[in-house]
Amino acid sequence: MLKLKKEQLQVVLSVTFGNILEWFEIYSYAYLSPILAKIFLGQSDSSGGLIIIFLIFGSAFVARPFGGLIFGRLGDLIGRKKAFFLSIILLTIPTFLMGCLPTYSQIGLTAPLLLFLLRIFQAIPSSGEMPGTMCYLYEFANQKNKRFMTSWTGVGNQIGAGIAIIETFFMDGFTSVSFMETWGWRISFWSSGLIGLLGIYLRKSLHETPVFRKAKLHHQLDNENIFQILKTYMKPICLATAFGGVSGSTFYLIASYLPTYLDSSLGLNLNSNLLLTLSIILLSTILLPIIGKIGDRYDNRKMLLYSNILIVILLVFIFYTLQYNLNKPTLILGILFIIPLSCITALLGYIYCELFPFKVRFTGVGLSFNLADGIIGGFTPVIALSLAKWSGFNGAFCFYILATAVLSIIAILLIRKELFIIYD
Repeated sequence: MLKLKKEQLQVVLSVTFGNILEWFEIYSYAYLSPILAKIFLGQSDSSGGLIIIFLIFGSAFVARPFGGLIFGRLGDLIGRKKAFFLSIILLTIPTFLMGCLPTYSQIGLTAPLLLFLLRIFQAIPSSGEMPGTMCYLYEFANQKNKRFMTSWTGVGNQIGAGIAIIETFFMDGFTSVSFMETWGWRISFWSSGLIGLLGIYLRKSLHETPVFRKAKLHHQLDNENIFQILKTYMKPICLATAFGGVSGSTFYLIASYLPTYLDSSLGLNLNSNLLLTLSIILLSTILLPIIGKIGDRYDNRKMLLYSNILIVILLVFIFYTLQYNLNKPTLILGILFIIPLSCITALLGYIYCELFPFKVRFTGVGLSFNLADGIIGGFTPVIALSLAKWSGFNGAFCFYILATAVLSIIAILLIRKELFIIYD
C-alpha cells in the first residue's frame, strides 16, 4: 500500500515544503520569462531576450555545487534538521526580494544585475533543499521501504510546479498584459515568500534523524575537510552526477524551455500549454511513490537501465515528429516520456544516498545532485534555445537529452551491484 504512517506523513510534509518553494519559483520564473525579458532588459526580441533571461537563470546554478558543499558539510557536522531549517530561511528571503526589484526603465542595466545577484543568493541555500530531503527521508526509512520514502523527494517539486502553473493560469486568464508587466510578476515572487513562511513553521517541528542522533551521541561524526572528501569520494560523486543528469536536464526542459518556446511550434496558446504541463506534472506526481514502492520489491538496476533505454527510443521518435510537425504524436510521445523519467526520478534519492556513507552523506549527495541538477540541468534552457537558434530546428534539444541519457546508462553499469540489492 502507498499509505504513509502518521509520523512518516509529518516528516514528508515538513521536509518537502522547501522543494515546493524552490520549484514554485522555478516554474514562475519560466512562465514569466518573456515578461522578465521585457521589464529587466527592455528587449522585445523574444529569442535574444529569452536567451539572456535564461542565461541569468542558468548562471545562478554555477553557485549550487558550492552551496551543496556548504550545506552538505553543515548537515553532516551540526545535523540535518539545523541545515534544513537554515536553508529554507535563506531561500525565502531572496525569492521574496525578487518581487521588489526596480525595472530596466527605472535603473537601466542595474536591474538585470540585481536580478542575477538575487538568483545567486537564492541558489546557494536552495542547493541544500533536495539533497537534505533525500538524506532526511532515507535516514527516517527502514531497510524495507527506503526507495518508497525517498521517492517522495520529487513530490514536493511537482506540487510546487503545479501551484505555479495554476497561479499563472488564473493570472493570465483574469488579468491584463499591462497588469502582469507592472504588478503581476511581482505577486508571483511575493507568493513564494508566503510558501516559505509556511515551510519554516512546519520545519520547526522536525526532529533530528535517528542515525544522526546516534552518531552524535557516540562521537562518530566526520571531521574530514572538503578536500579530503573530494579526493576520497571522487568516483561516487562522478557516478551520481552522470546518473542524475538526465533527470535534471529533462525536468528543466519541461519547466523552462517547452512552455516559452515550443508553444508556437505545437500550435498551443498559453492556457493550453499550462493545462498540458499541469497534466504532465500530475501524472509524474502520482507515479513517483508508486514506482518507489515497486523499487522496494524489484531489481532497480533493470528498472533504471530499461527506463533510460526507453528514453533514448522515445527521443528518436520525438525528434522525427517535431521535424515533420506532427503535433498530436509529439504530445502523446511527450506524455509517454514521463513514465521512464519518473522511474529515474523516483529512485534518484535512494541511489544518491546509497552511494555515500553516513559520515559524508549530506556532503556527497549535496555536491553530486547540484552538479547534475544545477550544471547539467540548470543550463538546459540556454542550451536548448541556442541549439534551436543555431540549427533553426526547435527539436534540436533532443541531442542534449540523448547525451545525458547515455551518461546515465554508463553510470548505472558502473555502480556496484551490491547497491541495488532488494531486502526481503
